[in-house]
Amino acid sequence: MKVVNIDKLVNKIAKLTDNNCHTESVLELAKFVEDKTSIDELKVIQAKANKAGCMDYEWITERRGILTKLLNTVTYKYGIDISNKFRGAF
Repeated sequence: MKVVNIDKLVNKIAKLTDNNCHTESVLELAKFVEDKTSIDELKVIQAKANKAGCMDYEWITERRGILTKLLNTVTYKYGIDISNKFRGAF
């Protein structure tokens, strides 16, 4: 298991979110929890959005579901305090 500076990662995610890079911010969280399925799904969403030139509401909803799952995983693995740090970044 790799050592990660949580505060640095939370700040990176917050900056991505502030810059309207929502899929990339969720992807960072997926990488942190090492959820390969979510990583793949997010890459597909990003590729479709890039091809379309915009983010479809259906893809936003799908991404939101992935984010919820990832945040629940963080809560389960690392506790509510760490989870709340990540929740605040989104």
